[in-house]
Amino acid sequence: MWRKGLGIVLFLSIAAYGQSGRRVDFEAAGEEDTTVVKVKTSEVLLGVTVKNQYGRPATGLSQQDFIVIEDGQRQQITSFNVREVPINVVLLLDASSSMFGKMRQVRMAAIKFIEQMRAQDKVAIVQFAEKVELIQDWTSNRADLRHAVNWRYRPGETTNLWDALYLASEELLSNVEGRKAIVVLTDCLDTTSKVTQQQAYWAAIRAGASIYVISEASALASDVRRNYGGTAGTLAGTRMSAEAIAAQLLAAERSLEEMANRTGGGLFAPVDPTQLEQAYLQIAEELKTQYLITYIPSSDRIDGKFRTIKVLLTRPGLTAIHKEGYFAVGRGSG
Repeated sequence: MWRKGLGIVLFLSIAAYGQSGRRVDFEAAGEEDTTVVKVKTSEVLLGVTVKNQYGRPATGLSQQDFIVIEDGQRQQITSFNVREVPINVVLLLDASSSMFGKMRQVRMAAIKFIEQMRAQDKVAIVQFAEKVELIQDWTSNRADLRHAVNWRYRPGETTNLWDALYLASEELLSNVEGRKAIVVLTDCLDTTSKVTQQQAYWAAIRAGASIYVISEASALASDVRRNYGGTAGTLAGTRMSAEAIAAQLLAAERSLEEMANRTGGGLFAPVDPTQLEQAYLQIAEELKTQYLITYIPSSDRIDGKFRTIKVLLTRPGLTAIHKEGYFAVGRGSG
């Protein structure tokens, strides 16, 4: 019975997706509005994840292995270290109807992630469905974080994904210093947000936050195709609708993956609920093995323009993942 309900909910979500989240914007939420950016120091803090040819974190690199380019100009690195800078993580939990059957696994996996955080790291927890709710403000207290996940995370109906990403960046991360990350569990389909994906992306860039996504879209697409895509499936005559839903899920996942990569994060797509925990642990490992680079921009122009960043590696076979830039509204960027 739950599978039939899920198919109907997904179908309705797809129909709503094409016409939602595009009509009413939060005040001063435009893509090019940079007035809310607050830069704390003269240095740019840049977290860089380096992966080898197998997609695993590459460790053991030194400062000499990195070349930082800003707007086409090589920059002088002023400091280089690994793991020493605390991190502020907003844990975003999708509470929409597609998560009904996975609440227990989500709770267990989120708690495993929390347990990987160090004493100096801080976590805030937000759930999103038809509304975005802060269920635990910033804390390093693991007992409080576990309580929020176990007792305050509860199911809803629709999905305000872009609103959740936007508010996490603007309300929670824009006023903290240091490394910042958003770890979001979602089916990738937004149905009722007031802001757009583009606005959510620029909010994360302004806040200096990397977005890590644990996507349920691939698993849901496989489930929909398996149960509704055949000629003799659970429901007759649903093949075309099933293919449309699956295609929409996968397209949304690809779009969110690109967004995450551009912020210096990434996307993980566990194929079943038992792999949720491993996805969270992989993200925790990446955050722990990031190389942290600071530099003072060679240009001291405060012109509000977007500055692009490119990190090159002197060792072959490695890939550097980092945010694509920042707005020059103060001296440097967090």
